[in-house]
Amino acid sequence: MKRAEIKRQLDAIVDFSGVEKFLETPLKHYSSGMQLRLAFAVAAFLEPEILIIDEVLAVGDAEFQKKCLGKMEAVSKSGRTILFVSHNLASLQAICKKGLLLTGGTSKGITSIEDTVRNYTHGEDAVQQSVFKINKIPPQKEAFIKEAYLKNEKGELCNRFRSYENIEIEIIWVNRAAHLVNPNIMLVNQKNQTVMIALDTPVDWRGDKKSKPGNYSSRFTIPKNLLNTDDYLIHLALDSSSPSNCYDAQLSAMMFSVWDPMDEHCIARGNFSVVREDAVLMPALACSFTYLGEDIV
Repeated sequence: MKRAEIKRQLDAIVDFSGVEKFLETPLKHYSSGMQLRLAFAVAAFLEPEILIIDEVLAVGDAEFQKKCLGKMEAVSKSGRTILFVSHNLASLQAICKKGLLLTGGTSKGITSIEDTVRNYTHGEDAVQQSVFKINKIPPQKEAFIKEAYLKNEKGELCNRFRSYENIEIEIIWVNRAAHLVNPNIMLVNQKNQTVMIALDTPVDWRGDKKSKPGNYSSRFTIPKNLLNTDDYLIHLALDSSSPSNCYDAQLSAMMFSVWDPMDEHCIARGNFSVVREDAVLMPALACSFTYLGEDIV
């Protein structure tokens, strides 16, 4: 950099990195975190055509990570290119549009960031996790689940959803003996917390509406802007409410992920610039505020 460029950017670099108190300290005495903060600040404010970032979020507190993400997003929107190497999936999805997954030093090419993350977390056969089918029809069961499907709003098989997309679950099941049946689903997150339980009928206390022998299709829609970013297991069951009886249960039948692009569509998140993993739900609430005047107590 030319001296004029350095002088113009110095204050911004020092302010961003937070090392103002240590400007007279030799660099060799900086901690690894301080060195990384300073290195990122210098690189970011050089205004390069291509900014290469390798695991910069592995060191530093939450506030610094927030500043890094904001700066990278600004660089990206300015038309410059960012090559971002990271295992932080939420940050990758917030910054990148394309991804390249390295496995054993090789890659199968560049794909959308959604497909890259999906292949990293679940493998290339991830679509199989959006389908459940029994291997053999159980002769002894009087009601049982034959198959189930996870779909997006377009009706396509899918197991990875943006936070602002509806999630469709369809269960194909059989009632052989005119039982009172209530098909239901249960979602469990990666902390083994039960997130929600739902029946397929708003009002059907005992299951009378589905007591006729035959094949049934039950559909569930998990509304958009409800679930927080996480991986979820789906348990499927056929129960009766009174007297209580479980005719069939398929635990961990399917799995899906919710991810947050952190863009203008993500109204459930409000103004957060980082993923809040401490919350089970991130719903889109009806909110408002009112200015009450200048009087201050």
